[in-house]
Amino acid sequence: MQRFTQVLAFVAALGMAGSALASQSTGFYRSGGLVNGVQIPDTGEHHYILYPERCYLEGALRHNYTDPNKRYNTWAHKSTVDVILDVAKAVRTKHPDSPLIPVGELSSKFGGKISQHNSHQNGLDVDLWYIQNPWLAGDRFPECSRGIRYESKDPNTGQWFLRGEFPLNWNWTLMAELAKRPEVKVIFVGGLIRDGLLQYARETGVDSREYKRTERKLHAVKCKIPARYHKGYSTDSYKNNYCPHDEHLHVRFHCPEGSPSCREKL
Repeated sequence: MQRFTQVLAFVAALGMAGSALASQSTGFYRSGGLVNGVQIPDTGEHHYILYPERCYLEGALRHNYTDPNKRYNTWAHKSTVDVILDVAKAVRTKHPDSPLIPVGELSSKFGGKISQHNSHQNGLDVDLWYIQNPWLAGDRFPECSRGIRYESKDPNTGQWFLRGEFPLNWNWTLMAELAKRPEVKVIFVGGLIRDGLLQYARETGVDSREYKRTERKLHAVKCKIPARYHKGYSTDSYKNNYCPHDEHLHVRFHCPEGSPSCREKL
């Protein structure tokens, strides 16, 4: 499958020779490629990249990314980058006091497998970090860091809870702005974070259309993961085995127009 999607990407590139170089996503999210991708800027008026190139060269990620062709995972289909920048602007317009939106990994320049991810292969996946209170981590997370985990376990009761420092207002706006973009297919979040956001929306009287649209696209990741990947989190950490997505959300996009070999299902 991987070789097949690489061939598709090559054929697509040939077919575009001599014409406008538009982005194309090929194949599936977990077995695809990217043609004429766009690189998101390291910094902007409303966002910043948490993992710039120096993280792969000399930072905390250098041991995970030994193949130089798979570094610099800040590329995506143009429509993906456009939506991220547009959403970041919309959030900060509604909340001028909110910090910059931290953007994690997207795809590599030509797509394909990248370390630490099963998907992110065809320019249609992006990790965004939840917006944090500046007094917790400053205006920005430390470069190359993993950010703050907002789901915690009470050592006395064994019950899991959403930390009170999680800024529900800013992050609800982030989810709602993403959800109203037709290009966005699904937003993967932690289970307790999803519950907390929806409760916040109900209690504050969010418009019913906004609520339903956002609820429909917010997906609590349910999975069993090897404990070695999340120290302190066993595979049955809390009800329904929610996979901890408690420091970042994962946004997945629909196949864009002009990408005939893109597939949303295998």
